[in-house]
Amino acid sequence: MNTAYATTKVPIVQSIEEIRVMIMKHGGVGFRYTQVLDGITIEWGWTKGGQNFLAKLPMRFDYKPTHKQFGQWVPLTESQKEQEQRTKVRSLMYYLKATYDAIDKGIVLQEQAFMGDLVMRLPNGSTSRVIDALLPQIASGQRVNVSQLMLAEAPEAEIVTDPETLRRFRK
Repeated sequence: MNTAYATTKVPIVQSIEEIRVMIMKHGGVGFRYTQVLDGITIEWGWTKGGQNFLAKLPMRFDYKPTHKQFGQWVPLTESQKEQEQRTKVRSLMYYLKATYDAIDKGIVLQEQAFMGDLVMRLPNGSTSRVIDALLPQIASGQRVNVSQLMLAEAPEAEIVTDPETLRRFRK
């Protein structure tokens, strides 16, 4: 594992708490963290201009064997799996820190930064992240119709594209 934070000793719970605090400092109105055997998911909401937003960011742990012994792939030890978890969650914390820095500096809007992770209501009534709903269509070359997607928390949501409204929204 030759990545940043590959040898971090920072416990997962500390990185998650830093993520929670960061989100709350940036207007978060809720935060949920779920950990399963092969990954974690964080979810949070915020309100802007009377509009509620919900983002969901899943992350999988990569427990792929790194070497062979006697021609067989050797599974990771529990210690190696724990290190993989610490490394990925620490990287996630720094990813979010950099993203919020860009938001703070006016480079992007929070809604832009997390567009793919926003939870939307689909025409069939189910909910999905934007990226999960659109990526299969994009990958298959289908025409993408976003007009039927609505924010899961706000059924009256619409996509704003005119420059004047966008300028007011950014204030």
